[in-house]
Amino acid sequence: TPHFNRLAAESAIFENCLALSPNVADAYAAWWTGRRPGVAESLWPGVDLPTQCAAHGVDAVLLTDDAEVAALPGAQAFARTRLLELPAASSCAEELEQTQLAQLFAAAIDELSRLKPPYLLWVHARGMAGAWDAPLALRSSLTGEDDPPPPESAATPSLVLAEDYDPDDLQGLACAYGGQVMLLDACLGALLQSLPAEAAADETLLAFTSPRGFPLGEHHIVGDGAVALYGELLQTPLLMRRAGGDGAMARLHELVQSSDLAPTLFDWLGMPHTDQPTLAASLLPLLEPARGAWPRDHVCICGPAQRAIRTAGWFLRESTGEGAPRHELFCKPDDRWEANEVADRCGEVVEQLLAALDKWRQKTAQGDFTAGDALPDELTAGAE
Repeated sequence: TPHFNRLAAESAIFENCLALSPNVADAYAAWWTGRRPGVAESLWPGVDLPTQCAAHGVDAVLLTDDAEVAALPGAQAFARTRLLELPAASSCAEELEQTQLAQLFAAAIDELSRLKPPYLLWVHARGMAGAWDAPLALRSSLTGEDDPPPPESAATPSLVLAEDYDPDDLQGLACAYGGQVMLLDACLGALLQSLPAEAAADETLLAFTSPRGFPLGEHHIVGDGAVALYGELLQTPLLMRRAGGDGAMARLHELVQSSDLAPTLFDWLGMPHTDQPTLAASLLPLLEPARGAWPRDHVCICGPAQRAIRTAGWFLRESTGEGAPRHELFCKPDDRWEANEVADRCGEVVEQLLAALDKWRQKTAQGDFTAGDALPDELTAGAE
């Protein structure tokens, strides 16, 4: 992935960026307004990004190949919303240029060639949730001599693995996934090469992120075969490149969340916004040499019949299906893939994290967005 490597070298990378919900519509409410799931719209005093762009003379364009995103309430506030309706892909493409992802990036390059600053170009790709139509040669290049050939289908995998699943099947899906990543990298390279001359000026910000992760067999889930609040679904990439080079190669470990993108873009574009740092805080101060304390020591996440809380030292997941709630606790950052569950050995930590979850829910339901007391050290430092 040479082009992602280049972007990473030129960007600040937020190592702990978390999705607040597995739902794409929730991600966009957070991205465009700073409002996170669990906060009623009537209680949130924020403003939306595309409307503010219109009020301040910023030409805001939304480009997507996802009809769901184009139909979101905030989408129509953009100066222009362009839905790229592509025919379904039933098989892998012969050439990179024929893939759905490449066609979307070609449209993005076309938009960039016509936009005049100040502008905001928001590109949403279905990505891994769309067709896996990268040329078969890409996924085949990732197989070893003794490996079975990768699957040839362009269908997006979505399944729950059986307890006795065949590892070769998962290996084939991993190679197909890798082929899609290689395709995305090539598309990114074309986009970076096409950036207009003014994009080299200090006032240009390039951000790359995702509404959620793509499970690839961890905890026996592939794609959206099931929704389970684990790191492979909640951990999302966030890279920010300032053309002036500020923050390049920084690796930031603060707990950030999808709602932080809204105030970040408001700040970058010089537009006013509501300051609620515990729920949505601008990331730009983290890119400065002299930066103060980050105003958040935990992130709360909600999903269907589930909730979770992440601190620097712990990740707790509670599932509330049939029967008594089930709790799973993992030590962070050591247990990156959440393979070593320790709730039975750390009951006091579980109780304290559940209390923090309850307190957050009660506060936000009442429209109280103040920071409150910091968590005790044993919840942020992790296990000794």
